[in-house]
Amino acid sequence: TDQPDSAIAAYRAVIAEYPGDMRALNNLGYVYEQLRRFAQADTFFHRALEADSSVALLYNHLAEDQFNEGKMTDVERTLAARRRRFAPQQDAEILALSVLVARGLLDSAQVLAERLFGSAGDDVERRTAPLIILSDLALRRGRLTDAEHYVQMRMNIEASDGSPGGYLDGALSLAFIQVMYRNAPAIGVRMIDSALVRYPLAQIAPLDREYQFFAYVFALAGESILSRAYLVELAALDAAPATRGSRGIGSEGGYLRARGVAEIAEGKYQGAQVTLHRAADIYFCPTCALPDLARSYELTGARDSAIAVYVRYLNMPWSEWFATDGEFHGLALRRLGQLYDAEHDTVRAVAAYQALSTLWATADPELQPDVTLARTRLVALRGGGKAVIVRQ
Repeated sequence: TDQPDSAIAAYRAVIAEYPGDMRALNNLGYVYEQLRRFAQADTFFHRALEADSSVALLYNHLAEDQFNEGKMTDVERTLAARRRRFAPQQDAEILALSVLVARGLLDSAQVLAERLFGSAGDDVERRTAPLIILSDLALRRGRLTDAEHYVQMRMNIEASDGSPGGYLDGALSLAFIQVMYRNAPAIGVRMIDSALVRYPLAQIAPLDREYQFFAYVFALAGESILSRAYLVELAALDAAPATRGSRGIGSEGGYLRARGVAEIAEGKYQGAQVTLHRAADIYFCPTCALPDLARSYELTGARDSAIAVYVRYLNMPWSEWFATDGEFHGLALRRLGQLYDAEHDTVRAVAAYQALSTLWATADPELQPDVTLARTRLVALRGGGKAVIVRQ
């Protein structure tokens, strides 16, 4: 909702008169979760379950919120309670997989994602969700070719199903890899252009046109004029009488993130910092704007602030980590190691370099020079003291 205060007041009024209204309790929890007020959401999801424990989806909502609070053991308990009462469901299994990722058990997460894909049947959404996870896991580990393979599999499914929105989302993911990992922004832009020839946005339902994501990837590629053109389209959509308010606060956060990266592309680093800080504050995704915010701090010479934001990004739990458009995990570790190294913070530099060299141990050849450099610095820096562990 784009009017959370009104929604909160309305649901609280219902609950005041009907304290056991499961729907009002659940919906109020959802509003708080969208506002990233996870502790309050937790309270109302618990109350919703107490009011009616026969609804399987309530367990998912509670577990998701507990994940965002960083309470992984509580997530496991909630999912175990769900399994005792209900048949398996992909959404719940994905939450269990997310806990494995949060604990750094990426091999186990990979196995579970492959199993979910294998048991998905013919349902398009059930088939594509594991592929999104598999592509993200591959990209996190620097396996670019594998990541692209899973994205292409998803795009083929979306095309066969006549789902242009999903196809275009996949094209943006492929372009992101070209821009951020292969240092080939021109190829990334051509990929997007080719996808748009196949599925022009004008032929897609207005609310399915993810203008902010197009604007974001174009900005990352240095195409600020194109990026701003898509932001103009997004602003017009949000202002149109038929669609006003339909996209909610998440749209504003995505808009600001894309605008901030466009400002970086234009060399407006101080302005980008302000814009991206605001995006990080209001975006429903608490991690999405952080890598770009950290980069804006680097570009203004604020290394301590950049370090703080990278650390926040790497350690903040987010239940929809696999659905964000772009995976910066390894890139953030690489920069964190270099920044700590420049600050002569040997203990933390060692920890970051070690985490990167482990995460990218089987990365594609393009990234192996980064692994070699990290290992070289580890040899040079290792000495006394215990490294602070950076979560993978």
